[in-house]
Amino acid sequence: MRLHTRGRTLLPPAELLALADAIESSRRAEPDATRAAETAAVLRHLATDPIARLG
Repeated sequence: MRLHTRGRTLLPPAELLALADAIESSRRAEPDATRAAETAAVLRHLATDPIARLG
């Protein structure tokens, strides 16, 4: 999954948050549930922290 546009900038915050919501919207067995929660947390961090978006 690409998290950036063709211009190499990250997706807009609203889209990153939507992806995080979609990832957490279904039930998964372990260890996939833990990985999904971790991935969603990273996406939310990228969406809400301007400094994280610089990296």
